[in-house]
Amino acid sequence: MRSRSLLLLSATLLIPFGAAACGGGDDDDDPSTSTASASASAAGTAAPTGKTPTLQEIVNTNKPSIVEIITSYADGDGGGTGIVWENDKQILTNAHVVIGAVTIKVSDPNEKGRTYPAKVIALSACDDVALLSIERGGFKPVKIGDSDKVEGGTPVVAVGFPGTAGQTTGSGLVVTEGIASRTRASFPDSGQTDLIQHTSPINPGNSGGPLFNKQGEVIGLNSYTVRGAQAENYAIAINEAIFVAIKLKAGKNLDYVGLNVVTNNASLADQVGFPYIDGLAIMSVAPGSAATKTKPYALESGYTVGFIDGKFIENVGTYCDVLRSHKSGDTVKIRFGAFGTDGKATLFDSELVIE
Repeated sequence: MRSRSLLLLSATLLIPFGAAACGGGDDDDDPSTSTASASASAAGTAAPTGKTPTLQEIVNTNKPSIVEIITSYADGDGGGTGIVWENDKQILTNAHVVIGAVTIKVSDPNEKGRTYPAKVIALSACDDVALLSIERGGFKPVKIGDSDKVEGGTPVVAVGFPGTAGQTTGSGLVVTEGIASRTRASFPDSGQTDLIQHTSPINPGNSGGPLFNKQGEVIGLNSYTVRGAQAENYAIAINEAIFVAIKLKAGKNLDYVGLNVVTNNASLADQVGFPYIDGLAIMSVAPGSAATKTKPYALESGYTVGFIDGKFIENVGTYCDVLRSHKSGDTVKIRFGAFGTDGKATLFDSELVIE
């Protein structure tokens, strides 16, 4: 059985956090900027009016609005973090946290150890935003800030559940501080252009969790880091995430065929046992999605996508550009690689109908 922790990638590759289930206590956190678990504090304590809240007050106020997301797949477990948004039954997180998941559970921020089933309302894989719903309700929506007001040097606070996926007795909320290094940042591998680069340490499991300003408002969704780089972390600007989430409320996925993909490279292929073919590595495939219905061969986790309609897919950004150039009902031709019984990579061709 292949663990989701195999998404801990190489030193220079962009890492999607939430799809990994890493062990707690990862030494990537800078102890000088981390605080103790917030679980020992009383939830809901607001900062005095007219005063900038302390770090602990930010955590206490927002603790009822931050949930751990626990996922299971056909070949392992995973998880991430989410925020309660707009009403007491909606959870906002990264799409890569839930793509391909067989089951999704959300922790109760008010009662340790209790979880509730969740379902995906809709998601946008290329924007890396997903909107979930839970039946229970009663959670507290988080306070949303204005990411357009964030500038380089703005102090930021990251809060989430790194390395505790599926462990309801894990370390609880982990809090780290840093600054926004730059705004409206882009990263070619992801194809996104409205990111906040920051130095607040984050690890697998932080995906979809909040990046706060010092007023205790969410200004971003933590999504990526660059292994081997010096404090190079990325959050999706909250204004962009909310713009996408409003569209997702209609219940229709955007630019989505059921694949959770990352840009492939030699280090990744060697680490997780994929064939090394330039292009995209398929990390998971959503059950029943268009990607499972490709003919004559179905796409599976572990395959690598090299070409779509004859166009070389060098990274996720190129992949998203191709998807966005098509409409529902279009058929595209995909060339992908897989290991044969002889242990060598073999290329296959299939057709996929975009739903």
